[in-house]
Amino acid sequence: MDIADLFLDQGVIVSTHGRIAQEDSTYSAHQKGTWHVPLTVIIDQESASAAEIFSGAIHDHHRGTIVGVRSFGKGSVQGIFQLDGSDSGLRLTTAKFYSPTGKPYSRVGVEPDVVVRQAARPINGTVAVQDDAMLNAAVQIARNVALRGK
Repeated sequence: MDIADLFLDQGVIVSTHGRIAQEDSTYSAHQKGTWHVPLTVIIDQESASAAEIFSGAIHDHHRGTIVGVRSFGKGSVQGIFQLDGSDSGLRLTTAKFYSPTGKPYSRVGVEPDVVVRQAARPINGTVAVQDDAMLNAAVQIARNVALRGK
């Protein structure tokens, strides 16, 4: 949420809604210290949690361009509750995250502005930069935005 606040000068970044009112909260941006720079964000099917909060806030506030494929859709707030008399705990989902426009992240994710599918990665997990379709698309979009701004 702090990172999104660097790029948004006002408005909701994320809200949570739970089964009880104490789990409901809203996190908003503050104008002080906002970075006013062009922004392109890459997400994929493994982007979750904080990445979804950040990209969702940027998307909903039309602050930048989101490139890639729909994110994972985690969107859950979890707490660990200590079990009495043991060194164990129980992890429970207590609330869910929602975008600034009220859309749930859970099981939905963030839909990019520009869909770019990445080709399968080699077995060793490395891809040469020139072969990264998402990165190439994001760089081209960033260049176009920069050129329009001059």
